[in-house]
Amino acid sequence: MDFQASQEEESFQEGSTSASTYEVTFNGNEQLSVVHLQWSFFHPNMVNLMMDFRNAGTFIDLTISVENEMIPCHKLVLASCSTYFEEILTSKLIANNPHPVVVLKDLRLWEVLILVDFMYRGEMKVREEDLNAILEASKKLGIKGLWAQNAFGGQSVSDRSEEVFDKVTLVYSDGMNLL
Repeated sequence: MDFQASQEEESFQEGSTSASTYEVTFNGNEQLSVVHLQWSFFHPNMVNLMMDFRNAGTFIDLTISVENEMIPCHKLVLASCSTYFEEILTSKLIANNPHPVVVLKDLRLWEVLILVDFMYRGEMKVREEDLNAILEASKKLGIKGLWAQNAFGGQSVSDRSEEVFDKVTLVYSDGMNLL
């Protein structure tokens, strides 16, 4: 299917939504008018909504345990922002677990709290003297936006799945150890 869009014909903004109309030609002969609607505040709304859900405990489906503290989270947020969590959450071992508990052994609570907030907000403020520790922790978890490579120095996480599972304990929501 071949199509070509002509120049924007009409554009307007009403409140927080903008719209543009384009003429699109399909296969060189059929012309259609296409309207593109865009919610101007979509991205900030999604960030605020996910934070609100997290703070209210709504739709929580995963718990991180670190230093005997529990951090409720959303699988979608963690898997989207961390190659480490993506590998764990897509593994056959827990893919069907409705609410896994991931016990992190080699990280400190304050590091994980800052990184979880980063994954939800896309930004963080950290003391300069703590920056290296946060970057090292982000490397271990493969946090996108903080660590350019994946969590294992450029190798695919799948190639190193043994190392991934050596670093965590996965627990079913009923308390039974999975690994």
